Amino acid sequence: MKTNKKFWIIGAVVVVLLILTAIIINYVKSPTKLTIEERNWINDNSKNVANIMVLNNDGVFGNAGTGVFYDFLNDFSKDYSININPVTYNSNEEASGLYLGKANTVTNTDSVFYKDHYVLLSKEYELVKNPSDLNGLIIGVSNANIPYVSSYLTDAEINYAAYDPNMLNEALTSGAVSYIIVPLYENIDFILKNNLQVILIIIII
Repeated sequence: MKTNKKFWIIGAVVVVLLILTAIIINYVKSPTKLTIEERNWINDNSKNVANIMVLNNDGVFGNAGTGVFYDFLNDFSKDYSININPVTYNSNEEASGLYLGKANTVTNTDSVFYKDHYVLLSKEYELVKNPSDLNGLIIGVSNANIPYVSSYLTDAEINYAAYDPNMLNEALTSGAVSYIIVPLYENIDFILKNNLQVILIIIII
């Protein structure tokens, strides 16, 4: 009986050690684990108010003081006891210092928060299997995004209609164009409100 008890005790210890080892390995490899630079920044700013610019006209990410960006900052502030002051800015304004925003290109100093993709929208559903089905169509795109979007639709001969970003959605709903290409989650509220159809997903990473 004593031998059996020793066997089970040793077995239980081994199991506990294996579980602890797995937890430590997962923590070390976790993509959410803070780097040394991030930990140092938190320590340096624990007694200060950190001003962070936040995009404030970008759909679900930031809009009128609410959205994913703001939720992230609130949780970060609570988890690491950092006082954060969100400084709002709009997409037509330039951000500086620390900021949460959007970009078509990423530099070595940027941290990617989320990767969005562009979609082709229309008021009516149509079957579009591939970009070549768009040949000859007139499609509205924000003027800044035409070079970027067209570089991914090289198999289609599309006539792009350039619009100011603030006028692009209105161009579709008013009937000035029958199609527009926009980032999905940036425009999700507009899509749902106007019951628009996503007829082609254009993956752009």
